[in-house]
Amino acid sequence: MDVTDAYKAVTSTDHYDYGKFFSVDTSGILGVGQIFEGIRYPVFDKNDGLFDTVEGLVYILTHECDISTENQRPFNDYLILCPIFSLENCINELSASLSDELLLGFLANLGADRVSRVVYIPPLPTLEYGGIMYLNQISHTHVSSFNYDAATRIASVTSYGLRIIDYKVTNHLLRPKTANLPLMQY
Repeated sequence: MDVTDAYKAVTSTDHYDYGKFFSVDTSGILGVGQIFEGIRYPVFDKNDGLFDTVEGLVYILTHECDISTENQRPFNDYLILCPIFSLENCINELSASLSDELLLGFLANLGADRVSRVVYIPPLPTLEYGGIMYLNQISHTHVSSFNYDAATRIASVTSYGLRIIDYKVTNHLLRPKTANLPLMQY
């Protein structure tokens, strides 16, 4: 499948107004809602069963007060992030295992926000067709990673974009279990 067709499939719904998603204002302190490129984070390599590190585009999930260098306190030196993968890479990866029909169905569901574990990120200067945040790959890195030369702040989400992403993360991580648990009736 061609990436332009994939982009049309994802954005053909009017579920969200992607034009209100980002601010290109790159000022502000490090914290939730910011998108950086050139950030190192661990990735599991299923071939050897070990973690490697990669450098890529990330969305910060940790609130700024919990990683502020001005707050000298324990446990504020790491932050939680979610990698953002380009739609092109996603399509290339999925095309290897899905037919165009199944892939088109997935993309339509992604655009209509019916896939809980994935968030579509609209186009950015470094993502011509947008990308995806795969919430099962939430990771972490050290705060100092943002001081390296390769670390570049790309954008920040607006309150509109933050509300959408926060809802997706909350729903993904905190929705009730489907299986019954002991003492569930209490």
